[in-house]
Amino acid sequence: MYKPVIQAMKHAVQLCADVQKKAGFGGEKAPKDPVTVADYGSQAILNRAIDAHFPQDAIMAEERGQQFLTILNEEQQTRTLKRLQEILGIDVTKEDVVSWMDLGRETKATTHWAVDPIDGTRGFVKGLRYCVAVAHIESTQPTWGALACPEYPSEDGNGFLFVADQEGVYRTSLAETTTEKQPLQLAPAPKLSDARVVLSRNLQDFPRALIDQCLDAAGIPESSITYIDGQGKYASVACGDADIFLRFPKTADFQGHYIWDHAPGVALVRKAGGVISDITGGEVMFGEGNILNGNLGVIACHPDLHEQVLKITKQVIATSPSLQPLLERFGR
Repeated sequence: MYKPVIQAMKHAVQLCADVQKKAGFGGEKAPKDPVTVADYGSQAILNRAIDAHFPQDAIMAEERGQQFLTILNEEQQTRTLKRLQEILGIDVTKEDVVSWMDLGRETKATTHWAVDPIDGTRGFVKGLRYCVAVAHIESTQPTWGALACPEYPSEDGNGFLFVADQEGVYRTSLAETTTEKQPLQLAPAPKLSDARVVLSRNLQDFPRALIDQCLDAAGIPESSITYIDGQGKYASVACGDADIFLRFPKTADFQGHYIWDHAPGVALVRKAGGVISDITGGEVMFGEGNILNGNLGVIACHPDLHEQVLKITKQVIATSPSLQPLLERFGR
């Protein structure tokens, strides 16, 4: 059922890997919000495949078609078309790319897709870790999710494709010749102070002082923290490479978490046996729009650690004046 989407994700990774090797490959949607040739090419590939096989579903994707024409210059647009033609084996026009990127956006349906063509763009432009992220959402929850993580540490150097489906959760090499599926599960729960934590590499975007308060209260040292761009943090927890992923909301202009930044990763951790909530203990809910339903931050971890982590985040929240307006606005 999902094989065409998985193949499209592999094609998207091909395009991303090619683009990442070249200079001058992008622009900015807003200050400190980069976007690249690969974002547009990847989303075009993914949306085209999803719409072809699930035409009744809505698609919530991060980028918009018109941006391809307004943000990228002529040379960047031409390069995107050339690479798409090589990967898809068909003629591709600018009009095709704009159309494909917006497929499913206006569709009204309770079943929809969350698509992030490059999750972790800031890391991508620096040659660091990123992922291509896709999830299928039904009745407010992801029922299928996948992360293609080409820079995830692996023996063959090709990274991994992580998939959560009805049968469970597994990973497989992104090498084209590999089909072996490795079932995944959480690592055994350690003592909280021994837990391995994954955080966003761009902590300037988040209240670092509040995160540090949580880690200090848990007795977790800096040496136990790994910083990763994108939803590879969720994958790390799902496969046992980390024990806790913690994220606080931005405190100033926070309007909500985008579903494409979380749905695929949430599917992975849940299928691996983990627990997901926001930092107030609220259930993470994916509605029909592109924003999570009233959630603030994320805790993703082993069930035996969750109550301990949640107790700490609630204590930090209670003593943080900067979070009080958000708590009131989000009804927490």
